[in-house]
Amino acid sequence: MLLAAEAALRVLDRTWPAAPIYPGEREATIPANFVVDADTGWRLKPEHSFTWETDGRSVSYRSDTRGFRTGPAPADGPLLVVAGDSFGFGTGVEWPESFPARVAAARGMRLVNVSMPGYGVDQIMLAVRHHALPLKPALLLVQVYENDFERVHTAFRERERMAKPTFVFDAGGLRPMSAPDRSGALGQWLSRKTRLAAAWRAVERRIGRQSGVGPWWALNAALLDAIIDDCRADGVEVVFVFVPSRRWTPFPALAGHLRARDARLLDPTEDRADAPAGLYYERDLHLNAAGHRWLSDSIASWLDP
Repeated sequence: MLLAAEAALRVLDRTWPAAPIYPGEREATIPANFVVDADTGWRLKPEHSFTWETDGRSVSYRSDTRGFRTGPAPADGPLLVVAGDSFGFGTGVEWPESFPARVAAARGMRLVNVSMPGYGVDQIMLAVRHHALPLKPALLLVQVYENDFERVHTAFRERERMAKPTFVFDAGGLRPMSAPDRSGALGQWLSRKTRLAAAWRAVERRIGRQSGVGPWWALNAALLDAIIDDCRADGVEVVFVFVPSRRWTPFPALAGHLRARDARLLDPTEDRADAPAGLYYERDLHLNAAGHRWLSDSIASWLDP
């Protein structure tokens, strides 16, 4: 029966969640515009400028002395810090078009953006802890995307060829993942070579997203709790912003968990059944300039009360 199931899954030839990669299993190479960050994995080269092309559009990027994306912003006013992934970073749009810059301008706030492309929830947590909270912001926006919750289960990003901090949740707490956490040779072979193992990972992910149970979700929930607890210990107001994919798929576990912790969450899928037209690039997963404008307007109006 197992062999028949494996054969059937191979016939389907669909994309399955990748098996985790453990610390030390891959040799990392840092892309041209980045440097190693001992706390979070990577960040931009300090005081560096470059251009990237997104869906045929060339966009300029500039970093400050600490290696975070920067641009024109008010010099005075309370401090807004944004921590997130490539959406918070503003991949695909110029600095003034990005939702962090637009929210800061609309509210007359200074802005520091510690978001970085490719970050998972674990790296976002570390960016909050090491880069955001020491600045004592008046408001912290923590932006998350559905892929961020998958990234926490591996210590290496294949696409970027970069190593990242990764955690294990056991005995009721978080600890850094290490090489001894990997399974034995047979377990690793089954995990990486069989479609059954990959299908089981997909089931765990689906159950976790929908119901907030299982090991896939438990690690993510612990990381979210760490952000909330760190912010409350430092007296910093934090608001979570969920950016849905173009499929506009709800994330019930995220909303339920944050509300149970009495944490503030802006989730556009709770107010609309379908995505507004024209928010995303046609051949890229990121929000375009119109999408960032829509999101910044949503955040600004949601924060006003």
